[in-house]
Amino acid sequence: MALRISDLDWNRGLVLLRADTTKNRRERHIPISGAVEWLVQQYINGVRQDVAEAYDADAHGQLWLSESYQNPGQPLSVPAFNAIIQKIRDKVHLPLMTPHTLRHMRFTTMKRAGVSLEDIALIAGHASTETTRLYTRITPVELGKEIERRTAPYDRVIGQAVEEYMRG
Repeated sequence: MALRISDLDWNRGLVLLRADTTKNRRERHIPISGAVEWLVQQYINGVRQDVAEAYDADAHGQLWLSESYQNPGQPLSVPAFNAIIQKIRDKVHLPLMTPHTLRHMRFTTMKRAGVSLEDIALIAGHASTETTRLYTRITPVELGKEIERRTAPYDRVIGQAVEEYMRG
């Protein structure tokens, strides 16, 4: 919620999370996906620009601006953001979706893609990979497939030995 336009490094594809805005008070840079980068740029060059101009808001200030008739052009408040999430949740029929569950989902996706737990912890701002491990929940089916994939070379050797024994 506290992101400023200057926190976005378009050239490097990074977002600066300033120390004063993080729970652990540590500054870090996190990567932004191409799809999210495109969406944010659309917002900045469209709705945000229109709101900033219409209500004389800081063109380079906080990223998310309110469109509400109660405080148009002001930085978006946490309750307003939660109301937006509620509307999305209702529309997509995901009653348990929260910003925090989206965070969990992203880290789980990163884990599935092979990003190391240490790297995910760095992006998440976790001091310990044990905290990160709680975020990255792989289903038993996925775990089974991963184990099968990684142990296939060994299983082939064992399978060949069993086949030779049975023939022999």
